[in-house]
Amino acid sequence: PRSTPKASSAASDVYKRQHKFQTNVTEKQRILECGAGLGIFSQHLIDSLNQLNIDSQYIVSDYSEEIVSQLEKKMQDSDSVSARCVDFTTDFSHLSPNIIICNYLFDTLPVHCLEFENGILYEWKVSATFKKSSIIKDTTVIPFKDLDESDMRRLLENPISLNKLSLLSRINECLDYSWSKHICDVHTIDSSGFLADFLSCNSNKNMLFNYSPLMFQALDNIIKSASADFLLMFYNLSQLKENQFTQINDCLL
Repeated sequence: PRSTPKASSAASDVYKRQHKFQTNVTEKQRILECGAGLGIFSQHLIDSLNQLNIDSQYIVSDYSEEIVSQLEKKMQDSDSVSARCVDFTTDFSHLSPNIIICNYLFDTLPVHCLEFENGILYEWKVSATFKKSSIIKDTTVIPFKDLDESDMRRLLENPISLNKLSLLSRINECLDYSWSKHICDVHTIDSSGFLADFLSCNSNKNMLFNYSPLMFQALDNIIKSASADFLLMFYNLSQLKENQFTQINDCLL
C-alpha cells in the first residue's frame, strides 16, 4: 500500500525523539515496534535511521503470525531488521529492547465500559443479533459467494484470515446492537487492586469511563522486559475531550 503523509510525519517525530534519547545511551539501539501491522510506519522510520547511519537493530513485531510472515518478506533485504511474533502483554525480555514503539496499539486493547453511580459499580454490556434474512456477498472468492447468517456466524467464531478482514464491515451492517447495565464486582474486573483504589479515592463521584486491565498489564510487562535504560513511545493512546463522557450515549458509541 502507498504510504501516507501522516505516517511519514509520525515517523519523523519518533525519529527526533529517538535521536535525542540516543545522545544519552552509548549501547547499540535495539528498537522494538509492537503491533507493526503492514509495516508502513516501520519503513518510514527505518529509512530515516538508514539515511543517518544510525547503528540499530530494528525488530518489527505483531501478535499475528500471519502478519509477521508478511513483514518478514517485506524486511528480508535488511540485515539490521527482523520480524518477530510478540505479544506485548507477555514477557519479551529475551529481546531486551531499549526503545519500544507502540503506534496505535494501546487503543486496540479490549475495555470494560463502566459506570460508577452512588457508590455502586456497573458494567455496560453489548449484545448483537443478526437482522432477519441477512446476506452478504463474499468478494474474496471467485466466483462471488452469498453468505447467510450461519456462514457469517462460522466466520466470526474462528480466527479470520487477512484476506477475509474486509468482510467484517459488511457483517457489521447485518447486526443490531443493544446495551444493558449490570452490577459488577470490581475485583472480578481487575484483580490487581488498582481499580478498587481508584474508586475508593473517588467514592463521592458519579462517572462513566472505560477501563482496560490489559493496558496496565502491558505497561508493567514493558518495564520488566525492557533494558535498564529504555524509551517508550506511543501514539494515539486516546484522543479524548474533557467532556467526552458526560452522557451515557457518548460512552457507548
